[in-house]
Amino acid sequence: NDGEYQETVLGHSIDTTKARYLYANGKYDGCLGIFESTANMLYNPYFTSSLGSYYSVRGSVYTISIDTTNKYHSINSLKIVGTSSGAVGTDVSITTKLSCTLSTQYTVSFYAKALQSTSFSARWGYGDSSTTIVSTGWAKYSITISAGTQAYNGIFLYFNSATTVW
Repeated sequence: NDGEYQETVLGHSIDTTKARYLYANGKYDGCLGIFESTANMLYNPYFTSSLGSYYSVRGSVYTISIDTTNKYHSINSLKIVGTSSGAVGTDVSITTKLSCTLSTQYTVSFYAKALQSTSFSARWGYGDSSTTIVSTGWAKYSITISAGTQAYNGIFLYFNSATTVW
């Protein structure tokens, strides 16, 4: 059954059905990741093991790693260090569990913070980019991105300054 199973994270049993309930009822602190409806679309959303091939960079602007120091509610974070402004083609690629439906809009929600406030852009596959400003304290962000005319199961993101984003 979709989502009706236990997952072990950081030695704790996580009831994903409960996480979906919490998310659907506006209690986001119990659920991290990218959600489609109330399903988490990230692989390894708690960043407990290697990033594997699900998280990668294109170009030489960014480095990515799991950060066990800057945590959100005791959960490890994905650390993205940018040495300059990114752009389409020099970005971070995140493979998702969902392949997009062509020409469809998706709302992507995530928790993030930056070393210095920065403009943060994301796009689904080869669709249009959407942008928000990520500030220096942990906060929840939601952006609406549109899938392009090619099926793709990944999100590309970049920011417009040399900074670090978690």
